[in-house]
Amino acid sequence: CGTPVVASDIPGVRVPVQTTGMGRLVQPANPDNLAATIVQVLQDRSKYLRPREEVENFFSIDKTADAFEHLLSKEEIAE
Repeated sequence: CGTPVVASDIPGVRVPVQTTGMGRLVQPANPDNLAATIVQVLQDRSKYLRPREEVENFFSIDKTADAFEHLLSKEEIAE
């Protein structure tokens, strides 16, 4: 918590950034865009910060376990 992220806009990697708003996504294999986005985030860092409690709420162990349980129960129904 407290460190904004600049990450490639690819599945899996984009989810935490989109969920928390704690960073920016860039096109993969575009170093110019990556560099420009890093500069933007560094210049306006406060825009990408969230309270620790808010981030922990998104990614708590209980919430993650509940999501997996829900996903697995859907798989059982499908079979």
